[in-house]
Amino acid sequence: MRLSDLNKLLLTLCCLSLAACNGGSSGGGSGGSDEPEAVSLTGGGIKGPLVNAIVTVYTVDTTAEDFKGAIVGEPGSTNEQAQIIDLVLPTPIEPPYILEFTSDENTTDILTGQAPVISEMRTVITQALLDNGEQIYGTPLTTMAVDLAIRNADVDTGPWADRDGDEITDPGLGDGTATPAELVSALPIAAAHGVFQGSCRLSI
Repeated sequence: MRLSDLNKLLLTLCCLSLAACNGGSSGGGSGGSDEPEAVSLTGGGIKGPLVNAIVTVYTVDTTAEDFKGAIVGEPGSTNEQAQIIDLVLPTPIEPPYILEFTSDENTTDILTGQAPVISEMRTVITQALLDNGEQIYGTPLTTMAVDLAIRNADVDTGPWADRDGDEITDPGLGDGTATPAELVSALPIAAAHGVFQGSCRLSI
């Protein structure tokens, strides 16, 4: 798959820009040094927000069935406020990456205090998200959109094209159907226990 195609298509599906939620931050410049710095990620996994989830970053490998390549750096986790902690992207920073939230026996849904119904959630990290220092969230809708895009991938258009083929039933989006690109361009994040303030919208 051509790298230019992948980057173009990632911008369509995966600019998961949730800047309205809390305003995240990335590693800042140190001044006077030409050495690149590692980047710390902020955000969370939401279904409601996941506490004590495992957070793993993968390279994008289009030859793998699930497009997940090598693990980048060391996995992090989410804290008691369901925010990502201890997750740092080592240099060189070379997005796009797949960000995955995985539940284990210690993971709970912050809304219920119980084990989450959905054990895995995914989203995609782009250079734009890192440059803007935005918080990055994985949700059932981002997971659905990423998985559908990977399923529909081909060598000409890549995994994250704005395609008209498959539609997903979703009562929260207009007439009840949405393409993968529409799913990630109109994703509301509800405030929960004061962790997420307001309503966030993905940007493309």
